[in-house]
Amino acid sequence: MLNTLLKTMKDEKMRVKDEKMRAKDEKMRAKDEKMRVKDEFVFCFLVFVYTDAYIATQIAKNNARYVDMEKEKNITVIRKSNDLIEAKYKLSVNEQRLVSTLLTTIRPDDEDFKDYIVQVDDLAKMFGIENGKDLYARTHESAKSLLRMGIEISEGERKRYATWFSYVEYIEGRGEILLRFDKSLKPYLLQLKERYTGYLSNYAFELSKSKYSIRFYELLKMRQNQGGGGEFWIKYNLVELRRKFNIEDSEYTRFNDFSRFVINPALQEINEITDLSIINCEYLKSGRKITSIKITAKPKIHVLDQPLQVNTEKEITEAAASLTSIGIVEETAIKWVRKFGKSRVLRNVAYTLAMQKQGHVKSIIAYLATCLDADAGKSWEESVREQDEIEKAKIEDIQRTEEKELEIKEKSKQETRDALEKFWTLSESTQEAMRDMFSSGLNSTLRSIWKNAKVRPEEKPMFTSQFLNLLRENNVI
Repeated sequence: MLNTLLKTMKDEKMRVKDEKMRAKDEKMRAKDEKMRVKDEFVFCFLVFVYTDAYIATQIAKNNARYVDMEKEKNITVIRKSNDLIEAKYKLSVNEQRLVSTLLTTIRPDDEDFKDYIVQVDDLAKMFGIENGKDLYARTHESAKSLLRMGIEISEGERKRYATWFSYVEYIEGRGEILLRFDKSLKPYLLQLKERYTGYLSNYAFELSKSKYSIRFYELLKMRQNQGGGGEFWIKYNLVELRRKFNIEDSEYTRFNDFSRFVINPALQEINEITDLSIINCEYLKSGRKITSIKITAKPKIHVLDQPLQVNTEKEITEAAASLTSIGIVEETAIKWVRKFGKSRVLRNVAYTLAMQKQGHVKSIIAYLATCLDADAGKSWEESVREQDEIEKAKIEDIQRTEEKELEIKEKSKQETRDALEKFWTLSESTQEAMRDMFSSGLNSTLRSIWKNAKVRPEEKPMFTSQFLNLLRENNVI
């Protein structure tokens, strides 16, 4: 009996112990399940984060445009706002090549700049950096220097200051440099519909002897496009021209040097290489000093009709280049040019882009094909030409007014100089008497300035006009 009772108590004790163990195991399983759920959440979160980062990286990579220097030598159209063409900046030949190369990747329908990725080897070749252990370091430094390439753009009384590039990234280990145009340049390079100039990209790369060649070429092309064909000319005051090219006051101080190193090499290269013929370069004087330059040119008509060679050895015309620049494959572009002719293609491309700007175009290829079949751009071109003629007349009126004002100003300066020189030929006694007479009519402050003048006091602009009036009133001159 006692043994049975002891056995029962022992069994009960073991049962309670087993129950406690099961409860403990159940608690551990619950804890494990909680940890598993937590780990699964963390895992899913990390997958999301890394996947999202990967996708973002791929999107960024896809939005960036890899620039193949060899491929970009194919002919396309470079477009710049006229305000940018007339801006004040200075670029070396190779810096201009780099900018032009990137400009060829901009499409007419681009609404924002892309990130442009250039191979270090290509950039090194462009900047003349020889292979060596420090190739990447020196190329990196050249890339950083691009951030210091400043521009001053004038629009009436407003002046804008910017740089060509706002961001340069050296991708170490991959031999790549990422470049980004400054966003302030968007109005001058993207979605251009008016007051812009376009030209074939091959000229930007072939004008390589002088850094001023492309600047003169763009100024000439800007006036050619406004003039509507035939002979045309540009005229600039030398001071203004030096400002546009950002030439320091200490550079080319003698006109002979300015002509020898800036003007002549550029115009010679333009005449030899581009689609323009330089007819005449005239130096205009004010008195005995050369103050302005007038360049007369005309288009080489045969260049536009003559097929141009590209790397693939295929022939492409200006019209075909305008088609490929908006996404038409080269084979189709050449077919359309042969079928419809250059003029019809160009006006319908322009019409399609104008309609796209207004939001009427869903598929640019389908829309353009329809326009070419019906020649929808013909009537539009006529209305644009009429507007261009009105704009051209306004520009010519402004130019004539400016030239007349400049002529009057220069004439007045020369008359003043002639009058002073005539006065200086008089006897010293006469000169002294007239100076004393003039100073006697001045107040004490002005008389002090007159007496303390280090040069002839009548040469000071503040006195010249009144002094000459006194001489005329007294019949001295």
